[in-house]
This record gives sequence, C-alpha cells and structure tokens, in this order.
Amino acid sequence: MGAMIHSGRRSEGTWRRRLVPGARRWAVVVAAIIAAYVALLLRPEALLAHEVRVQNLALHASNPLPPEAERLAEQVLARIQRSPFYDAREVYRVFLCSSPAEFAFFAREQRNVGAISMVGLTGHAFVRPSDIRQKRLIGPKGRLLHDDRDLVYFITHELAHTMVARRVGRLQYLRLAVWQQEGYADTLAKEHFDYERMLSAFLRKDRRLDPGASGLYLRYQLMFESQLRTGLTAQQLLAEPRDPAPVEALLALEAGSSPAVHEQRVYRR
Repeated sequence: MGAMIHSGRRSEGTWRRRLVPGARRWAVVVAAIIAAYVALLLRPEALLAHEVRVQNLALHASNPLPPEAERLAEQVLARIQRSPFYDAREVYRVFLCSSPAEFAFFAREQRNVGAISMVGLTGHAFVRPSDIRQKRLIGPKGRLLHDDRDLVYFITHELAHTMVARRVGRLQYLRLAVWQQEGYADTLAKEHFDYERMLSAFLRKDRRLDPGASGLYLRYQLMFESQLRTGLTAQQLLAEPRDPAPVEALLALEAGSSPAVHEQRVYRR
C-alpha cells in the first residue's frame, strides 16, 4: 500500500516537472507575440512603410501610394487646419490599409467601420481599404461607398478625434459624451450641413438621425451645431462632459418654433 502511494507521488512530480517548462515556453511565446503587436501599434510605419507627406500630415501605406495621394493629403490638411485644436507642431499620421485583413489587424472588433483613431494610445488614424484616385472607401462587401462622405471626410473625422484628445488629454476626452466627440468630428469633417433641413428631420424623427439605425452622426452634428449657434465655442463645448438631454430639449423647442422648419413640413404635406 505504501509503495503504491510513493509511486503515485513520484509520477505526479514527474508530470509537474514536464508541464512547468512547457507552460513557461508558451508564456514566453505569448508574451513575445503581444509585445510585437504592441510595437506595431506604436509604430505601424514599420509595416506600412510607404509615405506621402505634406507639411505635418503623413499618409502611410504598405503599397506605393498613387500621385493622387498628395492632393488627398493637401485637402485633409486644409480641413484640419480650420480646427482650433490643430497644432502645427504635431505630426498627424494616417495609415491607409490595403486589405480588409490589414485593417482588421489594427481595428480588431471595429473592422467593419470606415476608419478609427487610436485616441487612447498614439492618436494614429487607420482607414479601411479605399480607392485613393476616386477618394472613396471600399466597404466590407467590397464595393465603393458612394455617399456624401468621401475619403477626405473619413480621414478628417478621425483626425478631429486625435486633435481634441491631444489637446484636452486622452482620459478627459474619453469622458466626453458621444454627441460631443462625434458631433465635433462631423462638424469639422463635412464641408456642407443643411441645419434647417436637419432640424426638420429631427422633428419628424427621421431614421437618418438615429445613429444606431443609420450608422450616421447627423444627430450629433445637429446637436453640436445648435450649441455653436448659441455662441459657445468648440473649446468650451469640449472642455467637460455635457448631458445630451438639455441640448435635445432645446432642439425640440427650436424645431417647433422655426418658420423654416414649419415651411418644410407644410411643403412635404
């Protein structure tokens, strides 16, 4: 009986001696993979090594960029320079991914969106595959996206997140309400916005102004634009988190009393 117990303990000790080195090797491998991934997040230009640079805006890609990339960079730069959060001393890096897999490597669970900004880490912007010559994104289904949001819009939108986060601080930026973050980003990124038309759509509960249903930020931009019209500046609106409820309540009052909105409703009838 004693011999059997001794033999069992010896076998258990042998099993443990074999298991521990194996587990350690796997831990080292996993740690190395994580370290390599973090290194690429910090310096993606090691993977996307081709660059087109206009002043302090750099476009990167894993394949050579076409001549049209310089014009794209100029247009984005002109748009972000309008922001009070723009800093000529900062370098803004945009990584134009050449394949869905490449974009998913950086975007992970956000792989189906148009672009992302890593505001919590580097502030680099990553854009899903696109046709640079046509300035259009290629959607998850492999087709060009033809709407009023071109490549200039998507890049500017993400760099708006980057600029504000760098100015107010990353943690403070993440505390801001979604309508503040996305409302300002769209306000900067879009060339045109029909305020009265969107106010009318807000009153009608138009589906386009439901971000969850439409995937658009029109509601947030309307909210942000409405606050700018009260005399507040973008800096003031993004200085601290703001409750969306009072903003939407004021919008409802404005929409109900606006002659322009009333005319649109009568015309639609």
